[in-house]
Amino acid sequence: MAKAPPPSWKTRDCRFDHLVAAALAEGMGKPLTYQGIETPERAYEIKKGLYRCAQHRGVSCFVEWQHSGRWTSKSADWPPDRQKDGTYRLRFTIVAKTAGRKRHIETYGTDRRNWPYNPRRGKSQEDIDSWAARGLDEKGHRKT
Repeated sequence: MAKAPPPSWKTRDCRFDHLVAAALAEGMGKPLTYQGIETPERAYEIKKGLYRCAQHRGVSCFVEWQHSGRWTSKSADWPPDRQKDGTYRLRFTIVAKTAGRKRHIETYGTDRRNWPYNPRRGKSQEDIDSWAARGLDEKGHRKT
């Protein structure tokens, strides 16, 4: 029998799970729009929360926002455009993991060097420098 609650680093942040559940109830692949977001920081928090809660449920989430009048999902195009009423909006779609992988390969191809993030790429000097700025050693571990 456990003597204490689970450690804080193992707790899940499920604040946006109701949005993922609503999208799943609506049906896989159907886009939903979240409107009336007050600030770009709040929109970013919602975006990250959608990704996190979709991962907890074992599905993929595709989030888009309007930038310069077009819908995009590129991080370089953040923050989203402000709507006429002064708020922001996000459009998100929940899909199965296999559909997410298929779309990723259709978009970027099978060569991982062309992907925005290559999980099998070795570390570069740029990576080591960014880790050092965050107080990590050359392997990405916390300095003791």
